[in-house]
Amino acid sequence: MRIIARQLEDGRIEVAIRRRAPGGLWSEPAYPIVMNALLVGMPGHFQWIIPSQPNVGGWMVSGARQLGPADIWNKPRLVAGLSVRILARRHADGRTEFGLREDLGRWDGRVILPERRFFPRDPSRDGWLSTSTIVLPLSRPEPTYLPWGDVTEFDAHLERVVEYARMVWTGAPDSDEEWEALTAEITAYADVLLTVPVVGTHPPCYLEAARHFGAAAQVIAEAARVRNITIALEEEMVAHFEKAAPLRLSCLFDRT
Repeated sequence: MRIIARQLEDGRIEVAIRRRAPGGLWSEPAYPIVMNALLVGMPGHFQWIIPSQPNVGGWMVSGARQLGPADIWNKPRLVAGLSVRILARRHADGRTEFGLREDLGRWDGRVILPERRFFPRDPSRDGWLSTSTIVLPLSRPEPTYLPWGDVTEFDAHLERVVEYARMVWTGAPDSDEEWEALTAEITAYADVLLTVPVVGTHPPCYLEAARHFGAAAQVIAEAARVRNITIALEEEMVAHFEKAAPLRLSCLFDRT
């Protein structure tokens, strides 16, 4: 798989992926889902577009792109049930960096940064530019647990979000690279919790709690990006914790 990008006339960057099974041909561009796109006319695909002036340093995360049997771009089909999300961020020198995150319906999908992953500041508009090749599995690994199986996972997510806050609060990262990696990790984690798939018959309280923890993690990701938990960010984070906390008891008994 490769992430491909091209600059449009107005300065925005269009992003897609191309795939190839071993011994096969490269597919046509396939676009990740735009989570909030409701467009008149319903085009054949929804483009994920990076604005011409995004915030420097912050990771943007696309919607998921499933690589399954229903995917018309798979020639031959690649991974059944595996989804991916594209990560992108603008650097101070004008370059745009790309990465890929595996999305298995849980928070710990790995983030892959290809060796060749930077889009130049002033690219040619003649066509697509490509990252180096990213190798993905040919079968979907079985998750060790579903995102919201029982109350112990409620506690596990709470502890993880609190640990992220502690790392930012205490300035745990020792270098720019560690800060960037932490920001990317928290951003991807928040994105998954905010879009937890409805798998099986999870109690409604779990899905609601996931949204609150995801929103809190999103605030912490912003704090990691600026390397400071401001008073405003702290108040916003605490508000999400306060909304999630009462759900723990109801999750003990709600098994609908």
